[in-house]
Amino acid sequence: FLVARGLLSQLCNLIGEEARRVRSQEESCMVDLSQGLVLKTLIELLQSLLELPTITAKLKREEQMPVLLHALLCVRGLVMQKTIHTDECATKLMAILTGLHEECEVERRRFMAACVSAMREQAALSAEPTEHRDHPMAGRALLFIFEQLCSIVCPERPEPEYKLQLNKAATQEEFIRGTMTKNPYSCKAVGPLMRDVKNKICRDLDLGGLIEDDNGMELLVAGQIIKLDLPVIKVYEQVWARSAAAQTYGDGNSAMVVVYRLQGLDGEATEPIVETVNEDLGEELDPEAEFAISAVVGETGGLEVMMDILCSSSPLLRVSECVFLLLKLLQHCCKIQCNRKRMLSMGASRRLLQVVPEALQSEALGGVAERLLLSVEPLLEEELRQQHMQSPTEDVQPMQVDSGAADESQAGSVLPMETDHSADLTINDLEVWRPLLHELLRGLESPAAANNKGLVRVITRTLPLVAHGSPELLAELFEHFAPFANFDEYDGARQPSVRHTFMLEALVGVLSLQRAGEAPTQILKDVVLEQGLVAMGAAYLVRHLPAEREKDSQQVWNEALGRPALPFVLQLLGGLARGHEGIQQVLLAPDVMTRLHALERQSSSASKAIGTWAEALLEALRERAAAEVDRLRRATLETKRKAALDKRQQILSSMGMKVKEVGDSDGNTVEGTSTSRAVIVSDAAANLMEDLQEESGHTCVVCGEGEAYRPGEVMGTYCFSKRVPLIGPAEGSGSCSAASLARQEQGYTTVTHFNVIHVTCHKEASAAERALKQPKEEWEGATLRNSQTKCNALWPFWGASVSEEAYACCIEGFWGSVQNTGRVDAPRCRLLAHDLKLLLMRFAYEESFSHYSKGGGRESNIKLVPYMIQMTSFLLDANGEVQRRSYQRTLSAFLADAAGSNPRQAAGESVYYQLVLSLVLQSATEWQASRLNFLRSVLRHCGTGAARERAALQVPGSPLSSPLPGPARSPLRAPGRSPGFGAAGMSPGLGAATISPGEPEAVMLPPAAAPSTRSSDIASLFTVSKPGLVFMAIIDKLHDVLKGKRSWQPQADGKPWTTLMRERLRYHDQAVLSELSEFLGEYQDELLQLGDFQEAFDVLGLLGEVLQADSSVESFVRAARPA
Repeated sequence: FLVARGLLSQLCNLIGEEARRVRSQEESCMVDLSQGLVLKTLIELLQSLLELPTITAKLKREEQMPVLLHALLCVRGLVMQKTIHTDECATKLMAILTGLHEECEVERRRFMAACVSAMREQAALSAEPTEHRDHPMAGRALLFIFEQLCSIVCPERPEPEYKLQLNKAATQEEFIRGTMTKNPYSCKAVGPLMRDVKNKICRDLDLGGLIEDDNGMELLVAGQIIKLDLPVIKVYEQVWARSAAAQTYGDGNSAMVVVYRLQGLDGEATEPIVETVNEDLGEELDPEAEFAISAVVGETGGLEVMMDILCSSSPLLRVSECVFLLLKLLQHCCKIQCNRKRMLSMGASRRLLQVVPEALQSEALGGVAERLLLSVEPLLEEELRQQHMQSPTEDVQPMQVDSGAADESQAGSVLPMETDHSADLTINDLEVWRPLLHELLRGLESPAAANNKGLVRVITRTLPLVAHGSPELLAELFEHFAPFANFDEYDGARQPSVRHTFMLEALVGVLSLQRAGEAPTQILKDVVLEQGLVAMGAAYLVRHLPAEREKDSQQVWNEALGRPALPFVLQLLGGLARGHEGIQQVLLAPDVMTRLHALERQSSSASKAIGTWAEALLEALRERAAAEVDRLRRATLETKRKAALDKRQQILSSMGMKVKEVGDSDGNTVEGTSTSRAVIVSDAAANLMEDLQEESGHTCVVCGEGEAYRPGEVMGTYCFSKRVPLIGPAEGSGSCSAASLARQEQGYTTVTHFNVIHVTCHKEASAAERALKQPKEEWEGATLRNSQTKCNALWPFWGASVSEEAYACCIEGFWGSVQNTGRVDAPRCRLLAHDLKLLLMRFAYEESFSHYSKGGGRESNIKLVPYMIQMTSFLLDANGEVQRRSYQRTLSAFLADAAGSNPRQAAGESVYYQLVLSLVLQSATEWQASRLNFLRSVLRHCGTGAARERAALQVPGSPLSSPLPGPARSPLRAPGRSPGFGAAGMSPGLGAATISPGEPEAVMLPPAAAPSTRSSDIASLFTVSKPGLVFMAIIDKLHDVLKGKRSWQPQADGKPWTTLMRERLRYHDQAVLSELSEFLGEYQDELLQLGDFQEAFDVLGLLGEVLQADSSVESFVRAARPA
């Protein structure tokens, strides 16, 4: 009702009148602390009305924003009468105005129009020849108005912050120790470039040698190799955000997964390389569209007001803050054509340039001067375009330039130029622009430009534009720099002056930063060509550079490359040659081309930029003579190839070797043929090699020798052992206290990086390290010899020449070291079986091998398996047959009970444990007969006890090394997922089973596979059982490798299978290791890719027996599962 009666307009008028009244009290000496209370009440009343959308819409229709804005300016400008009430009034009015214009462009335009109107009023107030002139309130009001307009026309865009997930390549677990433990990292903390990411990795992983080497480490994002000079933010936005890996996260702010690896270790890279990103992507909007709203400023007369304010603001230093914001707004307004035309109609380019000299006189006004020139630059470009469109276009006749102009005799010649410049300025225009040009030239050496490279760059860009394409003014511009273009004088100075260097840099900026194809640019290049600068530069190159890179000594080249003027010459010629046929014709002289090509191949660190500049100049010349440039480059490549082949032949000859064509008995090379070659050894060298006996087995990391040269000495591998509970807390236990952990049976889990060493070498090295000035502990020094991988024990090998007593002594030493990690009272055979079980479970469940040891992966740990079986077999028979028979009875009872629905299992004696025992207790025939019962037990165990048994492998959470996400990872990777997520690369936190004590086992499964009701089909059961099937497949392979018939081990009749297995592990361990290494490929490509039970049973060779035992695979599986 009140609003319908006109309350809104009356209330706004009252607010405006009260604000003016409060402002009028500013000159009074009386201070009233209640000042603004009435105004605050009125504003609060207005706020309460605006809570209704209909009233807000009505206020917008009545266009009351100018009144409210004027009230806000009055309140914000208070100094003497400023109270807590006036501050609250300003805050509330600002909130009202923001709410009125922030949602709709139409309202923003109205708000901008209101700001321009207020700007005009404040400008008129400050211009009055009264006591109001230069009043601080007007300055503060203008500052606020410019801030509001800038926030709409050119709002500040905050730099985005993205997260980086830095993961080691799964295939290089053996070579890169440690992990990036603080994932994810903020891109702001790491640095702006991908090179900073690489350096961060190198620093954290102690790879200091790779920090300065950009070719040592590769970074991959979304399966693509990223160049190190690319910005991190652009890589995230243009590579990661568009990749399929990022889309799987479903979150637009997911961390970018960066995989790092050492270059070359995995062979030649096959991934695509991202060499460039679009730096301006996201800012590619047409300025006419991006800054279209700035047209309001021009339409409402704001440009004229701002120009009047700028021209009347003197001295600039006093109002620099307000002028800086004014110029920022003016610069962005000039990005659209309609505003540029308005500015040109009032002569803004000249008026702005007339303000520049004052700004250049003070170092504090350097930013203001830079903004002034940035505003002038588009205006001058627009003015030149209009002149060019208005003047009749005439084709420029190509100049006939003698290619011999590069000769030294023609260095000072002036080439005739037959060009009609129809856009020349009139005499009056020359008199206007000439002083402005000279002011800018003096500004290069002004106090404001002394330490402001940005200002110098914008001055050099503006100078040719101020000349307006006039040959006379451009000639004067060049004459200003001509005294400094004597390159030989610059070289001859003992220490080139700072001023000479600065002026050469400025000349490079003037001549090389122009846009090719524009009329003023072409005219400037014509003037430079006429003045002979191009011929002087070409003659300089011919005079001081050798003609051929290979035929001259390095000393001559070093002297030539050390000339101070050479970089300036190359940059000048490179900038001038782009898009100008006359200059290109001069530089296409053969003497110049050969020297540029020789420079192009210069890649030393001291002159890397020279090679780049020479290459850029040749690329500019390719616009006219691409065939000639390509011919020079091909000839050089062929010369290098021939020199490399000759050097190779020379080295081979010195070693008594030669290159022999296949099928040519004399070793003669048939020219022009492409037959394959083979390097052969001469007879003398071959005889010498026959006298040397090669090591066919392990070699020591210290002495480099093995059993061939040091027979009888025990060798072993460094390993890392840790005490763990063998079985996790039972389901429903509800807690995992120290007391409950103490009651659990303990065991050891061992991993290795498989660095082999003699036991005696280890002892000698440890003794030497203890005697150092800064002594080291035994395993501290061993860690250095173990590829920086932690270790605390030495696992001995029973080699062919090692006695039983020596091996037994080293076993005692091993157990002594292991007991130091935590005492466990249990038979050693039992502990070894559990240790091997946990190691194989790491393969089956794809757990990390290196979380605690910081090194070692699948390849290393698969080599430890036969030696663990060797020690278990040795200890099992150490006390006669009694111990073996005891374990055999346990295994037989387990197998007899395996077919039942409720098998008896002692604590810790799971099917995994029994499978490991079968390696040392069952012959190959016995294993084949019991496999089906083992299979039933595996299927039953995976559904009930595997989670508790797997708890021994759990480690504190750490981020995934894979870019694939998952809220809860399954016990084994889902079928079809890439095999690269295996043990070497899987992070143990999310990669391991995340089971809390008392939590049901279904938590291990991803949501799609979690069994709930009958709908949990056979596929869900397979997901649960897959790790157990993989475990049994590994055991089956070990039975075959250790007990199957092999040609390299003759079968002796009458020997028990235990003796044959022991001999195989002792005398043929390298053949066993070779087969296990090949098995890793089968494990990754076949076992980890199993898709269903039928495929798994087929791989195990049990599909026929399963179908004989039951009607189908599904019924067999359900029968084996617990009720």
